[in-house]
Amino acid sequence: MHTLIEIYQLLRSEGLCSTQAEFSENWLGHSWHYMSQIGGDPRKASPASLQLLASRLDMAATKAKETWCPASSKRLQGAFEELERFLCDDTEVTRARPYFDVKARIN
Repeated sequence: MHTLIEIYQLLRSEGLCSTQAEFSENWLGHSWHYMSQIGGDPRKASPASLQLLASRLDMAATKAKETWCPASSKRLQGAFEELERFLCDDTEVTRARPYFDVKARIN
């Protein structure tokens, strides 16, 4: 599983966020200091944050494939798939999944 820091670095390299504070707010849905609080460990992140991140990664991968770069899409899709596997393996997160529906827009 990618750590959240690795996912942040991927998004930063793709130009989709520039700071950990921005990643915390826009991709995880928390305050600017959330990443430093959890130390980039997905096991310490809230289930809702991980679901939101997975949804946004999936949308970013789809948009990249359609608009700017298939290689970027493949990298983003890979991160999404690893995060989804982590979510499916975590029983606490799995219990939360049916009740959480995320709709977000990637600019």
